[in-house]
Amino acid sequence: TPERLAARRAMLAQDCPLRARFTVAELAGMGVRGLPSPARDRLVAAQLRRVGLSAFARRDIMSLSGGERQRAHFARVLAQLDAGAQEGRPGLLLLDEPISAQDLAHQGRSLDLAREHVRRGGACLMVLHDLNWAASRADRIIVLKQGRIFAQGPPEAVLTPETLGAAFGVAAPHVRIHAETG
Repeated sequence: TPERLAARRAMLAQDCPLRARFTVAELAGMGVRGLPSPARDRLVAAQLRRVGLSAFARRDIMSLSGGERQRAHFARVLAQLDAGAQEGRPGLLLLDEPISAQDLAHQGRSLDLAREHVRRGGACLMVLHDLNWAASRADRIIVLKQGRIFAQGPPEAVLTPETLGAAFGVAAPHVRIHAETG
């Protein structure tokens, strides 16, 4: 059923335009169904804490910056999957440019939350154009060229000067392995 599928997969689009007025907590709770109100409220509060928006729970979503709104939507998809995980595994997290409106600290935190989801047994498929972040967080990278798979594999095998040059038409002579992240 659509409800069971929603409990197993959640998507965060690059842009989630809103016209209606909701509080941050209301938005974060939209994907949670079937839980009693106190449990739902605890789940939403936990996700807002994870994305760094606890202090914004009662604020109008339209009063937030683009990056803050993006994090509120991220809390929504995390809450959706956590509510569904109570029936089994954590599910599939689909992220399209989840860090595009974020400052550097929140970019790292958002990607760490996606990695944490995977460590807990879930899966994550993410579209990222920032190759540095992709290299530091991804287990596998797929490079697309003209809508087709051009290269795929671990970051160190895919993000080479040759691949980047052929896929994107740019000279990338200084590809280096990061000492801390590999």
